[in-house]
Parts: sequence; structure tokens; C-alpha cells
Amino acid sequence: MSYRGIVETLSAHLDATQSVRPLRVAVDGRTACGKSTFARALSAGLALRGRNVLHTTIDGFHNPKAVRYARGRLSAEGYYLDARDLAAIRRELLDPLGPGGNRLVRTATFDLDADAPMASDTIPVPSDTILIVDGTFLARPELSDGWDIHIFLHTRRETARARGLTRDRLADGASGQIETVYDQRYLPAFELYLAEANPEARAAILVDLDDFAAPRLLRMPV
Repeated sequence: MSYRGIVETLSAHLDATQSVRPLRVAVDGRTACGKSTFARALSAGLALRGRNVLHTTIDGFHNPKAVRYARGRLSAEGYYLDARDLAAIRRELLDPLGPGGNRLVRTATFDLDADAPMASDTIPVPSDTILIVDGTFLARPELSDGWDIHIFLHTRRETARARGLTRDRLADGASGQIETVYDQRYLPAFELYLAEANPEARAAILVDLDDFAAPRLLRMPV
């Protein structure tokens, strides 16, 4: 099945999923595995079907730099445990769309560039909306029951590393330091996540994106 075919298949599946409130969908996977691109394509596929879609990322929910780097700039534990404000993700984004929620969400609470909290208005979310959120570590215990559907994008460690280095070098011209960050912080942090949450085994939908030219839909509910 092609990349487009997988997106169309999953768009149809999500469109057909019955829910009396907004459907909260996680698009999870390694750093630089292709989560944001896949989530955008899935959102576009749902929009073509006439669905209300809200696509966002957890990147708007970082902790301050003093918290993120308290264990050290290259600490894998620091990236896994401290990078993002999980309580804010639950409070502002996921729980309002859950049972008994008020349907008012915020898609960001922190300005990463300014290293400061962000003031943003709440967004009313109609009950027929499908929320698509991309990010890493989305099946952590603190977040796992906040999703209605968890999609995991599988890539090998080496594949994600190569994609990430290419992307980040193009973005800021960095060289050796970026490699060090991946090897000591990002990649080991994901191993901590795999050991704690076992997201690939637990995901309702599993997609192999190790080769964009030959992706595979490995698991989907009947």
C-alpha cells in the first residue's frame, strides 16, 4: 500500500469511528520519523471527507529552559521526563475533550523562543471534531488515557537519526553538536519511553514508515 493509500485508509477509519464527543487521536513515534507530515496528511484526508479537524502538536507545551535542562543539556532523562508540561497538555487540550469536558481547548501554553508562558485564547471545539495531535512520548502513563486512538509510526533508530540530522542541519546549519544531541539526548530518551510505555505494542494503529517509498499498515482495528 502506498503512503497515500495508508492515509486514505486511516482517514476512512477515523471518519467512520462513532463518538458523541470530539475524537482525540495521537500520532506518535521517534523524533524526526515523519509524525508532523503524516498528521498533516491525515488531517487533510479527513477534511476532504467533510470532517471538522483540529491538528496541533505538543510542541506548544514545553517547560521552561531551567526545567528542561535541569539534569543537563544532553541528558536523555531530562528530555524524556522534563521537556514538556504534561499537566498542561491534559488540562488545556485533552481533558476538555474527554467525558464531561467543556470543549474549550488551548493548543499552546509556552513560547519556546521567548522561554516564557504564552497567553492564548481558548478554542471551542464542536462535538464532531477529530483532534489530531503529533508528538513524541504520547503514550506516557500521564497521557495514555487521554487518547481515544493512538497511532504509532514505526521507524528504526538509524532511520530516524538520519532524517533528523538532515532536517536540523538544513534548519540551522548545525553540524557536530546536532549529532551529539541526537546520540546522547533524543535517541536514548526514546529508548526510555519504549521501556516504560511499550507504545508500539499498545498502539491501536501501527504504521511502518521506515521507508517512505514502501510504507506498511501493520495494525488497524477491524
